[in-house]
Amino acid sequence: MDLSVEFARKLFVDGCRSAVGGLREEALNGLERIDHLTDPVSCEDFFAKYLLPNVPCVLGKWSTADWSSRTEWSTTDGKLSWESLENLFGEAVAPVSNCSKQQSYSQAKTDMKVKNFIAHVRKAESIDEGESDILYLKDWHYTREFPQCKAYETPPYFASDWLNEFWDSHSHGECSDADDYRFVYIGPKGSWTPFHADVFRSYSWSANVCGRKKWILFAPGYEQQLVDKFGQLPFDLRLVNFDISTAEKCFEVIQESGEIIFVPSGWHHQVFNIEDTASINHNWFNGCNVDICWNYLKQRLKEVEKEISEHRQMEDWNKHCQLILKADSGMDFIDFFNLLSLIASNRMKQLSNCKLHLSKENLMILQNCSTELIQSENECRSSVCNIDELDAHVHHLELDISDNVTGLEKSSLREEMDNDVGSRKYLFDTGYGCVLFDLLRVKYFLENEFLSADLHKLGDDDRFVDTPDDLISKISDIIDTVFTCEM
Repeated sequence: MDLSVEFARKLFVDGCRSAVGGLREEALNGLERIDHLTDPVSCEDFFAKYLLPNVPCVLGKWSTADWSSRTEWSTTDGKLSWESLENLFGEAVAPVSNCSKQQSYSQAKTDMKVKNFIAHVRKAESIDEGESDILYLKDWHYTREFPQCKAYETPPYFASDWLNEFWDSHSHGECSDADDYRFVYIGPKGSWTPFHADVFRSYSWSANVCGRKKWILFAPGYEQQLVDKFGQLPFDLRLVNFDISTAEKCFEVIQESGEIIFVPSGWHHQVFNIEDTASINHNWFNGCNVDICWNYLKQRLKEVEKEISEHRQMEDWNKHCQLILKADSGMDFIDFFNLLSLIASNRMKQLSNCKLHLSKENLMILQNCSTELIQSENECRSSVCNIDELDAHVHHLELDISDNVTGLEKSSLREEMDNDVGSRKYLFDTGYGCVLFDLLRVKYFLENEFLSADLHKLGDDDRFVDTPDDLISKISDIIDTVFTCEM
């Protein structure tokens, strides 16, 4: 796939509008149904129509057609094969929730061997409904437990995954807090998850390897129509007196076997297995929704500070608030800054490896237009209104690429990046515009969030992999030079 200058322009414009909420609000106001994509779309279209506007969609069976799990985990007629799962994973230990028992605001949980979970499910099938607890194997770190098993491949639309890229970097070092947000869910007919929004208010995608699910989704903010007199959201929508056909910005989706649903940031949802079902789920965020995740983390910190405000005079109070935040949400401010630093470092490396040669004049046109767009809402709106001025330069930019990047150079670049499959796929499936977009989004956050907040008040200076000032300088330098200097 050719490198997409037009896609870079689209991301810079729409991504910056999205940062101030205009694009999301506009898309949500016009949303009347959830799209079912019966055929593949380009990555550019997916970014523009779903990721940036933060609206859901369902990908057809074509999206999982080549997955080995579609056959290895299923019977010949496409149903969930409990026998195959037991043979493959029976001795593994996985987290299991009891759908019949509530514990605080979640389902009671325990760990058990997969074969014991399957034995319970099979026994429950032979007795009357309601006579046995409904168990649901959930949030199982399958890829971490079985890295050698290639049961699936992340669709290219979801390949830009800052969250798991960050935690994967921990797993290669000596960090004790390595984690990931890739899960397998296996549940019998009748199992379900409570009403919730995903961790960090991240994106999620969920693929039905086999089986069927019913989803009920509420757009961000519209879940508030369900709060009770104590200000609490329901645990189970079936216990709430509401009409899904008249509820505002509420959508019901039946997800078939082989389909993938994209759940955007901050969309509350409840899910019911209407058949025995196995699914693969990822939580993630990237440059399109990083502002939503950051705002959620800031809000959670405010709540923590309020809870322990009476102890504000204690030594290292800010540090203690961060410790509580991390225990509650899985990440603190230093983790988030280090995540941005890692993404910037990886993208700078990707750009350095590209060896593309754009004229300095055209690079500055692209850089100046993009950075102006992310300064403020007023500047953004003004730039969007005058986007034709940028369009006039796109043709020259495309000619510049054609003149300076030969087929031999592209071939050499592919060989050079063979040891980094994810990066290669990211660059060549979506264009280098995505990489620039990521860098500019990180730079925007550093300039507008982390410089105004004194991170070092949080303590643990040894946890910082870089400083905001140094990182901003590095990003600026490489954007200014990577396409004009010989690497």
